[in-house]
Amino acid sequence: MRKQNRGFTVVEIVVSSAILAVVAGVGLAMVMTGQKVYASSSHQMHASTRAGGVMERMLGDIRSASIRAEDVNDNDVPEDLASEDLNGNGRIDDDWSLGDGETASEISFNMVGANGLYTDKITYRFDGEHLRRDLGSNPATVKTTVVSSDVTAVTFTRQGRRIIINVVIESGVVRKSDTEQDRGGRQVSLVREILLRN
Repeated sequence: MRKQNRGFTVVEIVVSSAILAVVAGVGLAMVMTGQKVYASSSHQMHASTRAGGVMERMLGDIRSASIRAEDVNDNDVPEDLASEDLNGNGRIDDDWSLGDGETASEISFNMVGANGLYTDKITYRFDGEHLRRDLGSNPATVKTTVVSSDVTAVTFTRQGRRIIINVVIESGVVRKSDTEQDRGGRQVSLVREILLRN
């Protein structure tokens, strides 16, 4: 007696198709989840890198400004002040805009030149959209540079001889407009503390 080859029944085809669809769906879900995790991690890493660059620029200026300007001749003669006060503010001591215990979205200080004297005034300020760096004290000649457009918040806090800087940058979608959908961007916050030397 010969064995007859028979095909698949409709029930077998439907069941195997359902199993294949479930396996494919699970595989696709895993791939999509992996892509979302990768994209989120990548956005956060880039945001952290941008925040670090912004922070290092500010810290460099603040470190330089925290060296106390001193009387070059060390003789404390008041008449020497006019020749040693390069920025013309009538003093050679520090000129920080933040008092002890204050927090603000702006900080001003005088830059220290190679000779140890204060030269130009620097102001870092967050205007709600950009972190800006102003160089100079005369409004007519101030040079303004946009340090970052990615920043969503900046605070400066002074506690005695310490200045604490908090920079917040949005990862993913930087700014959400009416036409843009929120893609789940998270905020990356970078906090640094610097001890003033003066």
